[in-house]
Amino acid sequence: RRVLFRSRGSPCLFSGGLDSAAGAIVLTRNNHDPTLSHTATSNIALGKASRLHSQSSLRRLPLIITDMRTEGADFVTGKTRGLLFLSNALILASSLEQDHLFLPENGPLMINPHVSLRAEPTKNAHPYLINTLEKIFNGITQSHVRIDPIFKDMTKAEVAAKVLNEGITDISWSCFNVQGQSKMCGKCFACFVRRLSL
Repeated sequence: RRVLFRSRGSPCLFSGGLDSAAGAIVLTRNNHDPTLSHTATSNIALGKASRLHSQSSLRRLPLIITDMRTEGADFVTGKTRGLLFLSNALILASSLEQDHLFLPENGPLMINPHVSLRAEPTKNAHPYLINTLEKIFNGITQSHVRIDPIFKDMTKAEVAAKVLNEGITDISWSCFNVQGQSKMCGKCFACFVRRLSL
């Protein structure tokens, strides 16, 4: 198992969204050839990520899926999603004997400001979470894995511009309202930012 893993590159979080797909493509262009790391918390999210992987140029990259689905309920709330995804990817990076973990999230969504009274902002990719989790993980495991937020200084429009000709905009998923949805809602903050950016 360890020999099998050695040929694989550093993990790149892969949610099935536009940013994560763009991150994997940009990393590949820069000769990183990442291992895609998806944490499945629902059938829909897993289906969207698997479809994006199989129907794009990303299909040649290894996709590691950590199945965290439970029968009848989505136990992961929006507020703990990033913690779960990053923790699983850190474990994967350590297993692959890699010292990097790539987090392809654009800067505004990393900060995720409070934009309306109805919006409930999360801090799933906030710099504070990244720095804290990195310190905890490395302290416990005596590792030296660095979380690299590769799009932290870019907007979603700048990220999307890097991959507009890659055919991923129609098959990627950016909606926050995943459960029970067959298409993006068009109303949440993620849908709004996506539409505005494209």
